Amino acid sequence: MSVSQWVGGLLGKLFNPTAQKVQKLKTEQMAPVTIYLSAYCPFCHRAVALLEQKGASYESISVDGKPDLRQFMTEKAGSHTVPQIWVGDTHVGGCDDLFALERAGKLEPLLAGDK
Repeated sequence: MSVSQWVGGLLGKLFNPTAQKVQKLKTEQMAPVTIYLSAYCPFCHRAVALLEQKGASYESISVDGKPDLRQFMTEKAGSHTVPQIWVGDTHVGGCDDLFALERAGKLEPLLAGDK
């Protein structure tokens, strides 16, 4: 496939109202995702990139400079490291855990609410 064919296909998807509706419907049907993170954490950036690649909408909660919020996250997750990720009510864990779910083919079903 040439670059121009790839760009043409990409532009067709971006400006195709039907494709946009399907993506919106897919996103609306996904389980809610919450990620506690820090702006300076490369693992947080990797986790967010994977979630965005999957088309998941997520609520990001920065714990930077917020010791009370970080303590809450630590008590909720049982870990003080970031990121800490929840899909619906399921605590996924951190970045490595999220990528392990992806490699095992279990991330998309979890995001779809299929546990």
